[in-house]
Amino acid sequence: MLAAGIRTPVPLEELESHLRDDIEAQMEAGMDAPRAFASATTRIGPAAELRGEFQKANRIETMKRHVFEILPAIALIAALIGFLLPPIAKWKADQPWNTVDTAAFVTGTILFLAGAAFTAVCALRRPKMRPKA
Repeated sequence: MLAAGIRTPVPLEELESHLRDDIEAQMEAGMDAPRAFASATTRIGPAAELRGEFQKANRIETMKRHVFEILPAIALIAALIGFLLPPIAKWKADQPWNTVDTAAFVTGTILFLAGAAFTAVCALRRPKMRPKA
């Protein structure tokens, strides 16, 4: 498995656990240890195929994490537009603001800053991509 590129401990431990359980079940059914091991490794599949499956699972988890990071930022931008555009439109049309317009503008500004901060924190926490050698 290490030679095939599966290096993270959790998948390796999980695979080992499944392999041991399968070997144990086959030995309880009367198979000798070498044949049980060969049968279990054949059923679990080649390392290259397992690596592909783990890479697929990692991509799905990465996409879920990105959606979690992006959706709040999109919601905050939508709120920003909803709060800021009406007062700005009044200002551009030289119409006076009332307290509701001022509150909407302040709220929109706070939401914008919170969304920008959240997006920046998520971007800083994201692991850096390394170029392949």
